[in-house]
Amino acid sequence: MTRFSLFATVLALVLTVSCSVQDEGTETDVIGKNDTTSAEVTNEFAENDTTETTCEFKDCNGDCANEEALGNGFCSEKFRCAALNWDEGDCCPDGFVRDCRGDCANERLLGDGDCDWDEFDEFPSMAHFACEEYNWDNGDCCPPNETKDCNNQCWPYEWSVDDICDDGSHLHMPNWNCEKFRWDSGACIFCGDGVCADDNFTHGESELTCPQDCPSKCGDHFCNWIESLNWVGEEDGHHCADDCELFEPSDQECPEGKVVDCNGTCQPSSRLGDDACDHGYYAVSPDFQCWRLNWDNGDCDRCGDNVCYYFDEDHESCPEDCPVRPYIP
Repeated sequence: MTRFSLFATVLALVLTVSCSVQDEGTETDVIGKNDTTSAEVTNEFAENDTTETTCEFKDCNGDCANEEALGNGFCSEKFRCAALNWDEGDCCPDGFVRDCRGDCANERLLGDGDCDWDEFDEFPSMAHFACEEYNWDNGDCCPPNETKDCNNQCWPYEWSVDDICDDGSHLHMPNWNCEKFRWDSGACIFCGDGVCADDNFTHGESELTCPQDCPSKCGDHFCNWIESLNWVGEEDGHHCADDCELFEPSDQECPEGKVVDCNGTCQPSSRLGDDACDHGYYAVSPDFQCWRLNWDNGDCDRCGDNVCYYFDEDHESCPEDCPVRPYIP
């Protein structure tokens, strides 16, 4: 092969390859120019598709949500905001939790030192945390059939009314020997122990029931019940003229057929000792229930009035009024 022939052959091959490449590019350009329908259609759908940005109902975060799920009985965090009324009541506002009844209650009341317990469900607005779920108000309440003692510890309730003095002197035992629990309901009241367990004369000690533990308060410028007793005859050591104005029946005169009652008012004498106790519980009724008038001449029973009259009542004759036990060291 001559040089000319070889050159001609190579030139022919180069021209062939060049034409092939140009043809492919032309075909590609044609396809690119003609393939506009699909892109235009896609853009048209994109412009008309607004379902992702426009919705009828949104949650607390502004996202589209199913409105039927609102207030369905289950608290959903995405609906838990004031704008959606806290999931229409399914959720509690901030700072509130579901109590033992399922009501929203202030979380700050839990374990605050006061027992939040609505025993009979009479006060729906009251918090109720007295259940096992909340550890009985985090210790503020006691489980059923238990009560707290003077040291704020829970113990069986029946122990507090068993007529046995529980004063906490034994290890791991309750202590109800305080004024709050009326000295273990009277079981720990001992006349002569040096402590005046006075709880307004109800199952307690007083100047009358136990003078050695409860000295006279005469001179304190306060007229209490004991000092104001109207005694017949000589003045008694329990009567205090310095604190109380002495009342005598002769200080007031009543017309015929009437008598001065315990309050110093004139009342029909026919009602005195008429087999009906005139206790003066009503504003217009007489009060003959006092020592001076012999408790309506016997019509009124002294035993059971929560006052122990040391002159004719004691623990044996009237334990209801005189539960004081002798001091046993």
